[in-house]
Amino acid sequence: MNPVYHRLTTLVQAEGMKQISLDFDRPLADDLASPEIWLKTLFSSQAARDGKIVRRNLRDIRRYAGWAAFVAELERRGYRAVENSGQVVIFCNNAPIRPVSPAEPTG
Repeated sequence: MNPVYHRLTTLVQAEGMKQISLDFDRPLADDLASPEIWLKTLFSSQAARDGKIVRRNLRDIRRYAGWAAFVAELERRGYRAVENSGQVVIFCNNAPIRPVSPAEPTG
């Protein structure tokens, strides 16, 4: 028998079956529920290891790690980040950040 979806908050099986609540704010994997593991996973990505940039949704950072823990980890690693329109761009190196201007880049 096919499940029926109600308002995307519960999954209801056929009559007499157990009702399952769906929690979309809970991480899909249990290890993502730990802020330390989430941060370790973020900063062990290939781009982060190569000293490039990583982009994450501000909402996800707050949900999985917490803003204070995220900023503390940035400071510990000597990295910087910028936020724009709900997206956080993390510079996984300590190279200077220069705003884009009409002049040609020096690098």
